[in-house]
Amino acid sequence: LLLNNDALLAPGAVSAMAARMQQDAGVGMCGCTVVYHHTPDRVQAWGGAHFRPCLARANHLGAHAPVSAAPDPADVERQLDYIIGAALMISRPCLQAIGLMEERYFLYYEEIDWAVRARRAGYTLAFAPGAVVFHKEGGTSGSSSNQARRSLLSEHYMVRSALLFTRKFYPLWLPTVLAFLFAKTMQAWLTQRDGRRAWVRLRAMVGLALAR
Repeated sequence: LLLNNDALLAPGAVSAMAARMQQDAGVGMCGCTVVYHHTPDRVQAWGGAHFRPCLARANHLGAHAPVSAAPDPADVERQLDYIIGAALMISRPCLQAIGLMEERYFLYYEEIDWAVRARRAGYTLAFAPGAVVFHKEGGTSGSSSNQARRSLLSEHYMVRSALLFTRKFYPLWLPTVLAFLFAKTMQAWLTQRDGRRAWVRLRAMVGLALAR
């Protein structure tokens, strides 16, 4: 079980995830119901996310749904492209087959990379809705779903890791990913007038180190 240092497990979460994995030997990874720590009545993700390689962009399944909502686990699992890294359980056979997380990312996309490798090795992804984790989003690196509040360190690695991942698994989509990242950078600069943030993102796009 991998658990972020900004995440808290609810009682019984580990047992629920292990039980789901034991139901099917083909399951390589399992996620849980990830809840926002600061708004515990709202879901951050049901297990993980759907990923669009053409934009290197993900959408968390069940994002902002009420915790009281009852998702269909089978429907969630059909849409899962990766398990969110806040709380992720991996089987021993899957780990032995695909190895550890890729360290070159440092931040972001490492769990997407891991899931792609697992799925290409023939393993499936599972969701244990009864397992709950409370996640202090951005507690590790200053990341946030609100770009204006995201730290510059987070901005740098968000862009850098997206390009590393795309180059590794979906190189044909690299031009569209670059175009999308550039458009989002310009949009943020024009609406927020945050030249420093735009500069950090542009430097990451051309492969330069984070400006101190």
